Amino acid sequence: MTIHDLIPGVTVEVLVDDVPLQEYADDELAAEVRPFGEVRPTRTASKYIEAITGKEVQIRISVSDEYKQDCPTLNYIALVDGEQVSNRLLTKDALACLGSHSSAVREARSTDRFGVSTLQPFIFSEIQTYKHSGPAMGYMVSN
Repeated sequence: MTIHDLIPGVTVEVLVDDVPLQEYADDELAAEVRPFGEVRPTRTASKYIEAITGKEVQIRISVSDEYKQDCPTLNYIALVDGEQVSNRLLTKDALACLGSHSSAVREARSTDRFGVSTLQPFIFSEIQTYKHSGPAMGYMVSN
C-alpha cells in the first residue's frame, strides 16, 4: 500500500508467509489537532496490522517508477517495537540506474551480554489481554 499521497510510488508492506497483511488506518493520527502555527509532519503515515502469534514477519519497502525523486537521497528507517532495525539510503543516481527498488527487512541484530551478535528473525509474540477496572481504561495489552 502507498504510504502517503504526497509520496506516490513508495510502498511499505508487512508480510507473513510472503503475503501482505491487512492494514488498518490510525484514526487517532488522522484526527490529531495541533495548535495554530505548530508544524505537523506532512509526510507521516501510521497503520495498524493484526499480529499472528508465532509467525515470522518481514517489512517490504518498494520504490516504483511512479516515484519522482525531488531530492538527492531517499532515506527509510524501519522501527520494530520502537527500536531501529534498518536504515537504508537510496541516492538519486542509484534509483536512476535501478529503475525501481524493493528490499525486505527480515531480521534484527541482537547482542547478548557477552557482546556476541546474532541475527534474529522478527516473530510475533503471544498477545495477552487483561481486564482492568480502573478509570479511563478498559483493557491493557501486554507482549
